Amino acid sequence: MRPQGVLGIFGDMDLACDAVRTLKGGAYPKLTVLSPAAHHELEHAVGDGGAEKSNVKWFTTVGALTGLTCATALTMWTSQDWPLVTGGKPVLISPGYLVIMFELTVLFAAIFSLSGFILLSRLPHTRLRVGYDPRFSDDKIGIWLPAPRDRWDEAAKALKANGAEEVKFEAS
Repeated sequence: MRPQGVLGIFGDMDLACDAVRTLKGGAYPKLTVLSPAAHHELEHAVGDGGAEKSNVKWFTTVGALTGLTCATALTMWTSQDWPLVTGGKPVLISPGYLVIMFELTVLFAAIFSLSGFILLSRLPHTRLRVGYDPRFSDDKIGIWLPAPRDRWDEAAKALKANGAEEVKFEAS
């Protein structure tokens, strides 16, 4: 379901940055900025905004531990099943297994990380969750303010007061 809100379209980077700072400091701390390319000025204006920390690291950790466990079990089971006694050395020695352990740890960590990324980012996105205008892929900058219908006029006034060239209303 597409959220409701107001979309302001800006043509000037400085105006957009000032608007982001003003709106975030006021009644709209959860705004979204849409731009054609990454701009450091916009990133600094938006700040981290309490951005959620990624949980992909937990998928990576579980994958690495799973890979290490599987590699250890595989190498030890293989050595016990087909023992090659060389020069009286013990069959189960870890230095010979380190390469396989490392490789399977990295392989499983990478596979689990990719799976976690896909699951947590809810890919594929079949449609945008906030307002979009094709001009945001060219030269304009958009600021999306989530707001219920009864606050649309207030949000539109705030965007216009901060230099928006155009304001659009979006509903589900």
